[in-house]
Amino acid sequence: SMILGALQAGIVASWYLFVIFFATKLKVLLTSSKTSKWLNYVSGALFISFGVGLANNRF
Repeated sequence: SMILGALQAGIVASWYLFVIFFATKLKVLLTSSKTSKWLNYVSGALFISFGVGLANNRF
């Protein structure tokens, strides 16, 4: 039982280290000016399309 607990703790710790590693890599990617400009265009187009869909919706 103690071995399984230690194994579970090791698996969870390695998973969190994996998530932390890729989160820092993703942060660098998302904070670049080129990526943030692209995300602004995509989110703007998405909001415009939602607005058009809402305007065309009949109640």
